Amino acid sequence: MLRKRYTLEEVRKRINDSYELKNNVLDSVPDPLVSVYVPTYQHVNYIRTAIESILMQETTFPFELIVGEDFSTDGTREITFEYATKYPDLIRLITADYNVKQQANQMRCLMASRGKYVAICSGDDYWTDPLKLQKQADFLEANNDYSMCYHPYQIKRNGIVLEKLLPVKPKDFSGDELIATPHGMPTFTKMVRNVFQDFDLKKVFYFHGDYPMNALMGTYGKSKFIKDIKPGIYLHHEGGTWTSMDSRAKKHDFLLLKMRLYRQFLEINDEKSALISLESLRIKLVELRYSENNRNTLEISKNYLRFFYRGVRLEFHFHPISNFFKKNMDRLKRKRN
Repeated sequence: MLRKRYTLEEVRKRINDSYELKNNVLDSVPDPLVSVYVPTYQHVNYIRTAIESILMQETTFPFELIVGEDFSTDGTREITFEYATKYPDLIRLITADYNVKQQANQMRCLMASRGKYVAICSGDDYWTDPLKLQKQADFLEANNDYSMCYHPYQIKRNGIVLEKLLPVKPKDFSGDELIATPHGMPTFTKMVRNVFQDFDLKKVFYFHGDYPMNALMGTYGKSKFIKDIKPGIYLHHEGGTWTSMDSRAKKHDFLLLKMRLYRQFLEINDEKSALISLESLRIKLVELRYSENNRNTLEISKNYLRFFYRGVRLEFHFHPISNFFKKNMDRLKRKRN
């Protein structure tokens, strides 16, 4: 199934309904270089490992840990409260008295982050290198032309860590390549410059997620792959937000993401990034057509994408995109050059 997205006003209300447990972090860590945040929901079997992998970090600089607990009912909530009580000088716990859903949970954590850099670790993933934060922060401090960096990871399935080291072909990315939202950089492997501190809620809403954040970072600089960090562990389980989606739904979700990025870059008057995002969308449409052309479930024209999913016909119309090509492509290309 496709993931439900909520409106800005719905998310705004959920963030306004959230609150932070009393702690001493603002006094004990007045100027963190790095903010780490952990969005978590129904992660009772994994959340301790995730938090411990952050607590073991060895740094020469102060950092804060922000936990976004989304009203879990499986015991996760009680575990996070336990850690927040045990580490009141390090952990800030943000929650609400109801389930605010993934978008609002991620956004409230990101907006609370005070560090110059931000690292994210979902409640069902974990790090293995105690110097992860140190190595990534050191790199970004020394290289102002990079807006983010990432490191290797492995997949853990059915309690077993697979030997395969990912990404298979790691690489650095230019700013334009980041705007085109490449694959192979899971959120929990990244550290990004915290450009969100001065954003209004609407702009955070646009660019808070994994791929949108990559695209935004591309407007600020490049991305570096740091190979000498021990691989993080990505937990593959049925309850995962992304892994629980079937492959076709993932493709459709990604297409919608590309369309949103195109519109959002135009709205903030970044026409160059809108063009890059749009060009990458055209590539994805061709790839999807070729991968599905032997099945009578997909139809694509310049104006719409129509497909059958579990007996239901769904259509996504691309009229704004086709009009954009007709009216603005030449002008944008001239600006780009």
